[in-house]
Amino acid sequence: MKNKEDIVVIFTDSNNTDKSVYSMMQKFEQKYSTFKFYEVDKQDQKNQYLFEKWNHTLPFLAASKQSEQGFPELLLEELTEKSVEKFLKVKSMEVTQKIYGIESELDLLDVYEFLRKQDALILYENKGCDECYQAKLHMLKVAQEKNLMAFSVLCDLNDVLGWMCARRSIRGYPWVQFLQKGKFYDYDYFDKQKPNYQLIMNAVNKPEFTEKSDEVFTEEWMAAHPTKVDVDGNPLEWPAKPNLKAAKKKLDSLYKKIEKMEKELKQLE
Repeated sequence: MKNKEDIVVIFTDSNNTDKSVYSMMQKFEQKYSTFKFYEVDKQDQKNQYLFEKWNHTLPFLAASKQSEQGFPELLLEELTEKSVEKFLKVKSMEVTQKIYGIESELDLLDVYEFLRKQDALILYENKGCDECYQAKLHMLKVAQEKNLMAFSVLCDLNDVLGWMCARRSIRGYPWVQFLQKGKFYDYDYFDKQKPNYQLIMNAVNKPEFTEKSDEVFTEEWMAAHPTKVDVDGNPLEWPAKPNLKAAKKKLDSLYKKIEKMEKELKQLE
């Protein structure tokens, strides 16, 4: 959807869609007047390609905001006043929340401690991820609503992947974690869905029902406990110990730069 306006599209089948759905949408069209509302009817032959692309139970909604680069977001659950209200309320939010970009997961602990261990949401992404932008918007909306810090880790920048980015490189991007009082919570470890507003909000509101780490995310713990792995090298505990090889590589590079600068200074004397 490369739109020049904020739009809401209802996908219907005029032969089967109940009239109450149309009446309900008229109410929301008046309430959310910043959106332009459209209907796409399956009975219209020129619309067939859209229904082939999005083969979902009718009716359903799609919304797209110009400020979000036109990425469509779908509401596939039953269209009730409650579900549509919730969907459009979130979609109409203007995101003002700041996000801190972390170049390496090795730096995550330092930044977390510098910001006084405030509760935070973390997005893991990579350059080839088509859905990361949309996931970031969902995460920022939750962070804004719940007054949380927001971080993004671009895993492509890690020369040697630490455990967190290594997991994502295998399981896929994007991924969002909730960091509360030093413990990581995933929105749903076994859920195949990409992170959306409701899944992330569920992890924040009810972290006791999500996958969580057994240890507190502190420098002392990471220094004392190596990451346990299975026979295939997959991590068995969260949070994982940072990749010490990558950290040592960075330090060696830094020492070489310092030595070079010292030599250049001596030559100038």
